[in-house]
Amino acid sequence: AFHRHQPPLLSLAQPGAFASPCRSPMPQPTIFVAATRQHVGKTTVSLALMSGLQKRFNKVGFLKPVGQQHLPVRDESGNQLRVDKDVQVMKEYFKLDHVPYSAMSPVIIPSGYTARYIDGEVSNEAQCAAIRRAHETISSGSDVVLAEGTGHVGVGSVVEVSNARAAAMMGAEVVLVANGGIGKAFDELEMNRMMFAHEGVRVRGVVLNKVRPDKVEYVRSKMGRLLEQRWGVPLLGVVPELSYLSKPTLAELERALDGDLLAGHRCRSLHYGVENSFLVTTGLRRFLRRAFEQRSPSEWRRPLFVTHVTRDDLLLGYLAQHQRLIS
Repeated sequence: AFHRHQPPLLSLAQPGAFASPCRSPMPQPTIFVAATRQHVGKTTVSLALMSGLQKRFNKVGFLKPVGQQHLPVRDESGNQLRVDKDVQVMKEYFKLDHVPYSAMSPVIIPSGYTARYIDGEVSNEAQCAAIRRAHETISSGSDVVLAEGTGHVGVGSVVEVSNARAAAMMGAEVVLVANGGIGKAFDELEMNRMMFAHEGVRVRGVVLNKVRPDKVEYVRSKMGRLLEQRWGVPLLGVVPELSYLSKPTLAELERALDGDLLAGHRCRSLHYGVENSFLVTTGLRRFLRRAFEQRSPSEWRRPLFVTHVTRDDLLLGYLAQHQRLIS
């Protein structure tokens, strides 16, 4: 729960509830997911929040005001444009049909953008106008808006659209994500919180990700108390670090290899790590001996063999040997 003087985060998701005293009230509340650095779990937390918000609201909007990694998509009119990669995930997975692609990724920073900005080829006014216009478009058709930052809070400062400034422009309040722990985690949280405070943006909750499973309850208790005492905000969640989550699924490997899965579609969601993945460069006999004869019942529960596309001998030999064993 939030500090006794503050209502819970989701109870604030009502029109005007996120209004800042420094800015005009926004049409709809906006939750901005930020992080202390890159790769700590912003998108994971954003996915969880989107899932939860869609259970409470009819229409949930999404945008990533400043993006770096982008890809081409087709908008509602069939025109091609580029959006941040996380925007495509959100729109397609959660079926955000009411949110146009054209408003979901207003500022993209590709290679060379910073130099162009310094040389005056890109104006700060144009960037800010694009973010405000995108937010207004999405807000007008949504009951609540979820925004995701990029990198740590200061990313984008060189072109004057840091996460903190983008959140301020949208009148958003923040859920801040950090890696697990107490001392180092709080130091990073405090530094990033101060950047938001400088722009007049409030942090309303914290999520700790990748916490050692045996430390989850300890961290929940200590960090929860620390955040309440220092900031008056809650620790919204503690996510344990589970090793299999860092391992790719068969579906992800299929996409990475730009291939088509011919069989075993029920295994698409299974995770594969280095301990059960094998690059095969040997001859057929040695491969079959290693794959079948030397394999104990507890070993290679789900082996993944990778070999060159021309190795028909390995593929046919493995299938034939497997068929003999099950017949």
